[in-house]
Amino acid sequence: MRSTCLLLALAVGVAFGTGCVYSPTGPGIIYMNVKGPIDPYEGTRTTKTGEACQMTFLALFALGDASVETAKRNGDIREVTTIDHKSFNVLGFGSFCTVIHGT
Repeated sequence: MRSTCLLLALAVGVAFGTGCVYSPTGPGIIYMNVKGPIDPYEGTRTTKTGEACQMTFLALFALGDASVETAKRNGDIREVTTIDHKSFNVLGFGSFCTVIHGT
């Protein structure tokens, strides 16, 4: 029983320490709410926005599709002008979203 608890504690510690709650700005294990550019372009007019997200649960499980292709499809975008991100986390529950702007 004692070794099982130790192994569980080690697994949780590894999950929190390996970046399961990911953001390009770094992990926020207790709280994180950030936005920022991934691939900015200047001087290009945008008319549409698409978003694709993945969710993280207890920093142990992550599911979803935050790909550029899914964000393009969700926003009906043919030409990408800007790629941004949004990251949110509270105690291991959170999301990472790719936000696409384009035409």
